[in-house]
Amino acid sequence: MSSTTARISEILQVLQVNNLTILTFLEGVLSSREHEHSAAQEDIIRDAETMCESLYQHPKTRAHVLSWAMVTVRTQLCNEIKELAHERHGLRFRATSTTSEQLEGTFMNFISEKVKSKNLTVDEDCDMEGEQPDEEEEMDLGEFGGDRQYRADGDSRQNAQRRRRAKRAGERRAALYQIVSYKICTSIFLQSTNKFCNYLQCILGIFLHSTGTPQKVIEVLAHAGFSISVTTIHHAVNSMSHEISSRIKQAVRSLQSAFAYDNFDINFKTAQPTIERQSTFVSAT
Repeated sequence: MSSTTARISEILQVLQVNNLTILTFLEGVLSSREHEHSAAQEDIIRDAETMCESLYQHPKTRAHVLSWAMVTVRTQLCNEIKELAHERHGLRFRATSTTSEQLEGTFMNFISEKVKSKNLTVDEDCDMEGEQPDEEEEMDLGEFGGDRQYRADGDSRQNAQRRRRAKRAGERRAALYQIVSYKICTSIFLQSTNKFCNYLQCILGIFLHSTGTPQKVIEVLAHAGFSISVTTIHHAVNSMSHEISSRIKQAVRSLQSAFAYDNFDINFKTAQPTIERQSTFVSAT
């Protein structure tokens, strides 16, 4: 019997004599407040990830560890999404009281700040490093001679630098795509958890309305969780119209504003085309 096997047998025998299992032993060490147990606690905490990895790699415990990990992660993420969907976090967009200030903010930064302020697990740190200048290799004195060989070496270095810059640019685009996808997925999860948590959906819905998107398309996107319904969009537009009208009235009453107009050319689709413009009407005020 090897020395390691012998020590394991002795430890198991001691646990059995004291009527302890490995689980109760670990729990007891972690929950203990005795000073002499602090070193063992630090060992367990330091090697916790390694222990989980060992249990996952072992064929007899892999299925149990994987099932536990999936349930734990799913439960944790669901709880965090429910917490983030609470009204106090400001991710609810009331259509009947929509203001223009809500549309002036940056949604991506807003939801990122909310997630980071709560220190949630759903947050993913996607560090995007700025493009750093390439480090130039120190040139030997002989390279200043100007012969063809050295020029060829310089061209090869320039090509390598261009390839590195292109690679870094691709990595930054991939990181940006990952961040945007993560924020959009989080917004869809929030709206699925609570229908009133529709900040992104309202912004996209108003944008779709402003671009003349057909109502059928908006309804499809609303069912997919990317937009609000057409009726809700109309409520939001009416709310902003009342707000803007009130601001204009206040500006007029202040006697500190003036109105101006100008002619501009733009193509309008017309139902009755003219001879000069058979499909569009140009000019407006």
